[in-house]
Amino acid sequence: MNQAEYDKKYEYNRESSGNWLSKKVDNYGNALTRKGFVPALKRRVRCIKWLEKYKPSEMLISDLIAGITVGIYNVPQAMSYSTLAGLPPVYGLYASFFPPLFYSIFGSATHSSIGVFSITCLMVNKCSERMLNHENKEDFPGLTKIQAITSLCVLTGIIQAVMAIVRCDKLMKFLSEPAISAITFSACFFGVVTQIPKFCGFSVPSRNEPYFGLFYSIYAICTHLTKTNLVTLCVSSCSMAFLVLSKIFIDPMVESYDGILKGIPFPKELITIILAILASHFLNLEQNYGVKTLHTVPRGFPSPDIPRTDIWTYIIQDAFSIAIVAYAVTMAMGQIFARKHKYRIDSNQELLALGLINIGSSFFSVFPTSCSLSRTLVNERCGAKSQLSGIISAIVILFVILFVGPLLEALPNCVLAAIVLVVVEPLLRNITKLPRLWRCSKHDFWIWIFTAIVTLCTDIAQGVAAGISFAILSIAIQSQQFVFPLKLLSSSTVSGQR
Repeated sequence: MNQAEYDKKYEYNRESSGNWLSKKVDNYGNALTRKGFVPALKRRVRCIKWLEKYKPSEMLISDLIAGITVGIYNVPQAMSYSTLAGLPPVYGLYASFFPPLFYSIFGSATHSSIGVFSITCLMVNKCSERMLNHENKEDFPGLTKIQAITSLCVLTGIIQAVMAIVRCDKLMKFLSEPAISAITFSACFFGVVTQIPKFCGFSVPSRNEPYFGLFYSIYAICTHLTKTNLVTLCVSSCSMAFLVLSKIFIDPMVESYDGILKGIPFPKELITIILAILASHFLNLEQNYGVKTLHTVPRGFPSPDIPRTDIWTYIIQDAFSIAIVAYAVTMAMGQIFARKHKYRIDSNQELLALGLINIGSSFFSVFPTSCSLSRTLVNERCGAKSQLSGIISAIVILFVILFVGPLLEALPNCVLAAIVLVVVEPLLRNITKLPRLWRCSKHDFWIWIFTAIVTLCTDIAQGVAAGISFAILSIAIQSQQFVFPLKLLSSSTVSGQR
């Protein structure tokens, strides 16, 4: 096998000599020729490629099982994460229907499950709250939270698409793993603080503080603890206890099971929601005890709408942060299973796919989305063989949107808060890795600390910028520390020769 045959077999595009601009012109010019159009189309519209290789007799059953399992697993997660984004639960279902369909067309990772994700939901909530409480909100009258998040979604998608065109996927390596870990920890801490009032059954006034807003929120929660609804707290605590005990005792037994249902997780969140709905309906918790429920869950989809562009200058920083974090998480998850199953994913195509997903979904009341760790793991464990599993999971969500919505109206809000708190708990445990990080790399340790402090004291957007800036600065300092001894060595060698 010669070099040309090797490159063709493994789809490696060997770069030619010349500057960056001339390469880009040559690449785009080649894609417009009769010979280069079909390969370029297959590279960008990935569904053509995996459909050509699809073998229904070997793959369809596995994709059906994985898709149905992920779809059912995703229903409670989508609803709870939507509240984490500060939106009604039904919008989480919308965000779990459109993005997987778009990703099945453009995505290059077989097992990635695109949709709601805790970190991006938290970042969306921070942005929308800031916009609705903005001191200059008279500049954009009539702005609703849905308009704010759809505008954020389309702007995030445009940024990701432009980054893909100019090949910024290589620059994303500066957002190191310690920085992502610190941002994840800090974002989850924000999420816990926003869910505590719902967990306890009271509300606190929202504030738009540029600095130390998290600490103002904690102070407000402490001053309102006397307003806790005891029945709400009881329902939340029982839900959390069931979820935690199931995670400790039932999940290990299910994972070790070797029968026909091997790989299918125990649906503890779904069971929790069903039991809570039954208890709320038969005990009439809202009327008798003041436990807040979802009230109205509409069936069907909202009418398509064009996102607003007049607020882009106010949210561009948030859009950049979400674009970067969503891509970093998606690539991290995709690479894990690509290595395990020995296939390649295109980092640039993943960035473009996320951009097209967010642009296309923004017209249907969807907020920015990303790859999910838990759903991707479920998808892989259930034996997914292609992106068809994502289409099947979207069909399951479609069934829920069209037919199941009214059955969810009696669900207490506090149960969704309990699900969120249990889900983000493992991410909060990132802080326990600091001693090991200190022993392995003090450089990474200080990146984690600096990024977390900036994020907690300001906002997630500033934390992302701080993490990238500190990583670049530390790399520059280390390179200078390496170059300086070399200069001394070379100068001493020259003087010795003299």
